[in-house]
Amino acid sequence: MAEKPREAGAEAAKKRRIARQVNTLLTSQPGGKKKLDGRTEKRRRRLIEEIKGGRGGVALKPMEKVAHADELIRLGETLSSLKAQGIKLERTQLTPEAEQAILQAQEAYGFHPKAWKLLGIDIKKLANPH
Repeated sequence: MAEKPREAGAEAAKKRRIARQVNTLLTSQPGGKKKLDGRTEKRRRRLIEEIKGGRGGVALKPMEKVAHADELIRLGETLSSLKAQGIKLERTQLTPEAEQAILQAQEAYGFHPKAWKLLGIDIKKLANPH
């Protein structure tokens, strides 16, 4: 049985992502906010809607929220702009075990530090408590 050429698909996806980035960078207006291509704008809107209302009526898990927030921040959103769009920042009570797990997740995933603030977590203070 022949295997599916996964690498070819991954390579094609990588090329499309790079092409979209080049197009975005070269068509953005100096001094202004970058204009997202249609596909990226639709993804941005979907990520925001999923953070607010979940996926298929089921609320996102905390790590999914952080991953969505990370991607939105990398697309140019700020916490202020997310709040203005109806996303509420949560307050999370952390146990020592949860703190350790969050630090391990941050090390593994490398999320933007502000993404954790969606859950009310200051990852910088958590990593450096003194």
